[in-house]
Amino acid sequence: MANSGYPQCRFTVQARDQRVVSVTVEVDVEPQAYAILERTIEEAAQIFPQRLFAAPQQVRGLGIDASWFPPQQHLLTTDAVRLVTATINWRDARPARKVALAKVVARTYLGRSEPKLARGPAP
Repeated sequence: MANSGYPQCRFTVQARDQRVVSVTVEVDVEPQAYAILERTIEEAAQIFPQRLFAAPQQVRGLGIDASWFPPQQHLLTTDAVRLVTATINWRDARPARKVALAKVVARTYLGRSEPKLARGPAP
């Protein structure tokens, strides 16, 4: 159980070279998962120019929408029912490998996409 009260799973693997890879997945089932995702992406994109971090990067082929957030090292995606956050802790891995791992793990927690339930953020 995450601090937020939503279900959370944590997976940790130690490679032969002693590097540790951990993945934490949180599944938020509050109403309007799509609106929350879109608002989070929009807000992060609006403030990134003032920071020294990259903006969220769209991830195709996962849920109704998905984005990778480089500063937090996590991927957010939704099927309009669940908001899935997959956080990757993998030192020295290229960003593309982290995103690929996050996609595989997040896909496990997504249900069938429900586009009719996908409503954007309130104005």
